[in-house]
Amino acid sequence: MSPIRRVTSSVAWGWYAISLSWGGIAVLLHQTPNQFTGLTTIGTIVFIANLVIYTTVTLCLLFEAVRPQKALKPLEESPNFAARWLHIKKPQDLYFVPVSLLAFATIIFCTSYYGTPHCGRWLILTLNVFFWVYTGVSLLLSILLGWWIPYTGTNHGDHFAIVNILPYFPPMLSGTMAGVLAPNQDPAQAVPMLVGGT
Repeated sequence: MSPIRRVTSSVAWGWYAISLSWGGIAVLLHQTPNQFTGLTTIGTIVFIANLVIYTTVTLCLLFEAVRPQKALKPLEESPNFAARWLHIKKPQDLYFVPVSLLAFATIIFCTSYYGTPHCGRWLILTLNVFFWVYTGVSLLLSILLGWWIPYTGTNHGDHFAIVNILPYFPPMLSGTMAGVLAPNQDPAQAVPMLVGGT
């Protein structure tokens, strides 16, 4: 197995936590009270690094879905749909799917902070669309996981208790996202966004 394949085959949903932490750092750098030009530059660099990390993890997951490894032994079964396309190798992996949405939320925050001052009106409208897509997908995912995990009796195993509520974090960020994005929106878009975030 090639070294690149060794890396791509080990990537799982939990790897989005790397992007989540980099995005959190970029958000904190923007919200630091004592701002200076260099801090904005550092935040922009961290944000771009976060985009690279998120894209890399996503591409690794897609690569493994499109080109799965061949069975090492002749009698081994090929991976099923959940293992190949959804990267759910064991039921506990379901708890970490929402981390990808949390990391994507930090990308939306940072795009608003670092991109809006340098781009035209198109970016503000695009962020409005991303808000509604994020809100809908995160709400749907939390409802599905909130039903599926207890229905299947999936146990979090040796994970910390916070893992039990991890599927419900992404919809909570919809309110925060609305608060970040609404000031740049027209009132006709900002009011529904604030209501939707609430």
